[in-house]
Amino acid sequence: MMHYRPNQDFESPAYNVYGTKYIFSECRSSKFIVHLFDFNQCALRSAISKGHKISEMDIFDITMESLECDSSLCVTAPSIFQAGDIFREEVRTYLPYRWMAKEIPVTSPSNCGAMFSEDSIIVVEYDEVRTVSCIENVSRRF
Repeated sequence: MMHYRPNQDFESPAYNVYGTKYIFSECRSSKFIVHLFDFNQCALRSAISKGHKISEMDIFDITMESLECDSSLCVTAPSIFQAGDIFREEVRTYLPYRWMAKEIPVTSPSNCGAMFSEDSIIVVEYDEVRTVSCIENVSRRF
């Protein structure tokens, strides 16, 4: 089972949800990773028709080693997000979705976060004084 360590500094749902998409950032082994969950069914069907990988397993039953960054996975199985992994409470979804993850090059992964808007995913990095600087608009990578 997979356990994430979301970046708690950017925990507000206002930063993480737009339309049918949800993102969260994770610091793992000195890497900064942005995860995108896209519940748009038209986009999911399009991805499947283009030959993207399909998983009939819950993404959290897949080992971390088999989930590759910079790729996508169309998940058609019901998924259970355990309390504390991504969300505070347990969340179950029976709606298929597309999962994507991108590793973003940063100088200090633990001092980064991601914000989401209509047309952008913006990665920000801050220093000890909490000065925020935009690292990269990564929406074109997804």
